[in-house]
Amino acid sequence: MNKEKERKEFRFKKKKAPKLKKDDIMVVDAESSRKAVVATAVGNAMEWFDFGIYSYLAATIGQVFFPEASGTMQLVYSFATFAVAFIVHPLGGVFLGCLVTGWEGKKSWR
Repeated sequence: MNKEKERKEFRFKKKKAPKLKKDDIMVVDAESSRKAVVATAVGNAMEWFDFGIYSYLAATIGQVFFPEASGTMQLVYSFATFAVAFIVHPLGGVFLGCLVTGWEGKKSWR
């Protein structure tokens, strides 16, 4: 009985959502929004195409850039270079994003 009573007493209070103000609403032009979506899709497709071609040609890249290593190590070095690109890419996005919008991102939304 006590456990049931404790469960009933312990309830999360719902916080009321703050009311929207006129400054909270941002109107976006449909044409500029469409252009941004298309540009993002094209850039993403180009990036994945680039990574796909690199991984498809990994054995050839290993032979060209690491000729002194054995065949297995050429492939390992080639894929390690490929992995570095995946690791560095998000870091570059964070760095360049902060550089472009400044450290206060809210300025870019108003």
